[in-house]
Amino acid sequence: MDDEKFAENSTTKRDAGGFRLSRAQALAAGAGIVLAAVPGVTAAAGAPGQSFAYFPTLSGRYTSEQVQDILNTVVTTRYLVAGFVNFAIKSGALSGPALAGQQQGAARVQYEIDFLTSIGAKPLTTVATLDPKILADPVLQGKAQIGTINIFLSMEITAVRELAELGQPVLAKWMAQLLATDGAAAQAVRNAAGSTAAYAFAPEFFLYTRDALAALQGIGFFGGPGIPAPYPGRDAMLAAAGPFVAGILQRSPNDAGSSVVLNSFADIDMVLGERK
Repeated sequence: MDDEKFAENSTTKRDAGGFRLSRAQALAAGAGIVLAAVPGVTAAAGAPGQSFAYFPTLSGRYTSEQVQDILNTVVTTRYLVAGFVNFAIKSGALSGPALAGQQQGAARVQYEIDFLTSIGAKPLTTVATLDPKILADPVLQGKAQIGTINIFLSMEITAVRELAELGQPVLAKWMAQLLATDGAAAQAVRNAAGSTAAYAFAPEFFLYTRDALAALQGIGFFGGPGIPAPYPGRDAMLAAAGPFVAGILQRSPNDAGSSVVLNSFADIDMVLGERK
């Protein structure tokens, strides 16, 4: 197949969400797919003396997902989180720091939904399901919370990699900004559950971003027989968050067109809040 035909037929040239790759990017990504199918062959080189695989090192053929599918998977998890958080707040079973944490989470996840949907992400479902057995057992609740947020973190790591493979550096960076906030939340969840564990690097469990949804469905967190926890809508989410809405910084990703310059400690305030 010549270069022109390959560019026209490459699944990475244009995704369903309208994000277009240049012909050169499509050709480069296609070359990576071919090389990734050959064990031991790397498709991208780093600094002199360094070589890192552009695509995952695995046996067999690998093709990155389309950008639209990646975004749809990620936003679906945000709607599931919203259902969980809203259910927890409305249950009346929480108070003090536990309730405050859920209210803060309600505001944060709503702004994540706002941004992701603004760039075309579409949820595959907006209704989470909750197993009554887990709700009745604090030990199982702790496992569910830690396991679920680990799934989210791994999904976001995979999404960053796939978006990089697809030649979408800005989208990859935005996903990294989401990953960072989920990482902080993950440690808070582990601490609250009484775990003494802390990761030096978050683990990756999935080859494709979509595999996270299969995992969530497999453990019954949507599409299952449990108690339905639907997304209640934007206004209801922000109302449930209450006073914690005002404390949410950086409500959407930013793009640093220049670097912040700190000349002395007096400039520290420039990196304490959000950057437009």
